Amino acid sequence: WTLAADAVDMAVTLRSPVILLTSKEEVMTSKRFDLSLLNTIEPVQRPEYSGPAPYKPYLADTNHVPPFLPVTNTTHQVRLNASTHDTNGILQHSSEEALNNTVRLERKITDCPDCFIHFDYDKPSGADTLVVSYGITAAAARNAVLELNRQGIGTSLLVVKTLLPVPGVYAGIIAQYKTVIVAEENINHQLVRLLYGTRIPDNIRTVGAIGKMITPEAIIREGARQ
Repeated sequence: WTLAADAVDMAVTLRSPVILLTSKEEVMTSKRFDLSLLNTIEPVQRPEYSGPAPYKPYLADTNHVPPFLPVTNTTHQVRLNASTHDTNGILQHSSEEALNNTVRLERKITDCPDCFIHFDYDKPSGADTLVVSYGITAAAARNAVLELNRQGIGTSLLVVKTLLPVPGVYAGIIAQYKTVIVAEENINHQLVRLLYGTRIPDNIRTVGAIGKMITPEAIIREGARQ
């Protein structure tokens, strides 16, 4: 409910493609919730350029994001160019302005980390085990963490919602725990490899599956293993 709205807001704010990942299970699995508890979603207001001509579609301000203007406007010419281009949208390959414009595409993301970091973190007192998950598996992870704590195994839960770019805050949270269990519905540890590459620390355990959903019991077994 909220991530879809956040994705639209992020795309408009940063003028960047935003991909909202779902899975078949998330679409087909039924779940009850109270509509009255959902936050109101306000329409995203897209600010438009209102300055003098000529309009430069890729001339950014201090936040590295150019002002938007639709191609249907009747005041200014709008050029859109996916190749290396200058601030006017004119094809350029080696000019300093064009190269700086290409560098800007990354800086507008990296210089605004709070614009895209989304996660849930539940940290009970004294927990030395952390379960990390995302997507539909996060539902199983929540149930597993409740049961592990009930059994006296202090366990925290980190549900990551931003996958790429990988927020640095995840590493800081994970580093606090003796045992970390990453539950994700694949068999090649995709999130773990995003975080660590091929050098996976010894305290990182994985729970995976292919062709089926991960159960809370599978996560509980890993959490209870000494």
